[in-house]
Amino acid sequence: MDTNILVNIIYSITLSRIKQSKPPRILGMLENKYLIIYTDSAVINELINKALPNVLNSVDRNRHGWGNVDVHDMLNLCHETLKELKKKGYVRVIEDDKALRKQYNALLRRRGRRICWRDEIKDEIKRKVSSESLSEDLEVLYSLLLAYDVLATVPRSNVGITRGPLPFVTDDKKLRDFIQKYLVCSKCPCSELIYVRNYEEFKDEIKKMLS
Repeated sequence: MDTNILVNIIYSITLSRIKQSKPPRILGMLENKYLIIYTDSAVINELINKALPNVLNSVDRNRHGWGNVDVHDMLNLCHETLKELKKKGYVRVIEDDKALRKQYNALLRRRGRRICWRDEIKDEIKRKVSSESLSEDLEVLYSLLLAYDVLATVPRSNVGITRGPLPFVTDDKKLRDFIQKYLVCSKCPCSELIYVRNYEEFKDEIKKMLS
């Protein structure tokens, strides 16, 4: 998930607790292990330092139902929600997740294991990003390449790897168009294996899986 989607999830869970209202359905999916949210440190840093403060300072607090809560206090509550989700394993940071440590370390040590998270692909993405005026999303794109190699490129044995699809959830149309144009392509090693959904599409797919 990209930063803004994760921010919205953290905010909606925290808000439901402040208002003592019904928690968002996605929390139930996480608690029942129907869903695990993966991200990386670049997304978490952007969330904490930029995206979350921007959301809290821009929303209509009275309309959202926390007019009696200071913005700074709300920020701390959202941080606590994020810590809780990480502690329970609902939100997992690729570089820090113990279950993924072996795969992540293997990528760091052995360039031959890398499918997407390779210097030549990263350099190509950087050139394309500049031409499309998406420089602010470069770290997110790099993290998506890393996520594919860690999560979807699973060790099968001492030799060889298996590849699986990796959904990326974003409501950023420009970012989505970029990924579909430059990552999901016939020349890319991950052709048709990284696919993009907006949040509503993703929720609909989860509902179908659970029905």
